[in-house]
Amino acid sequence: MQSNPVYAEAVPILGATAPVWSEAVPPAANPSSILLVERNEAGAREFLSGCKWPGGLQDTLVKNLTSIPYRVFICDDSGSMVASDGHRLLGNSPQEMVMVQCSRWGELAASLQFHANLSLAANAPSQFRLLNGAPPIVIGNSSDPANREKYNTFLALLDSTPSGETPL
Repeated sequence: MQSNPVYAEAVPILGATAPVWSEAVPPAANPSSILLVERNEAGAREFLSGCKWPGGLQDTLVKNLTSIPYRVFICDDSGSMVASDGHRLLGNSPQEMVMVQCSRWGELAASLQFHANLSLAANAPSQFRLLNGAPPIVIGNSSDPANREKYNTFLALLDSTPSGETPL
């Protein structure tokens, strides 16, 4: 297995407070074991084909599943996300796609649902961190017996209404 560099940067934000959960948040997963999860290329391609992705884009994404073995999504679920200045695509085929107005949350939730579905289909571990609503959730780790339960929990969170302040 080839070594993948890890890039991280932390910048302190004066006066900001992070959310506090009432119970301890366990580590999302053992990083070493997550990097060893075998990707499901066929599952990824089946999912992307269902989304009408062309073959060339599928090839690029599948290649990146290996070069980026763990993805982290930091998601704003603050009250400002209820503003109705978002847009998302609706339709069953490229010819039928239309852009519709929605809330910022609707726009973000549609995107996050895509990535959660891809993570599950491809065994591509992804961590989703909501700023206010929940502890981190890792989806796409096929060796985790609670993988499907975590996926369902995350989808339920996407159906909720965002609230609270942006803690950044």
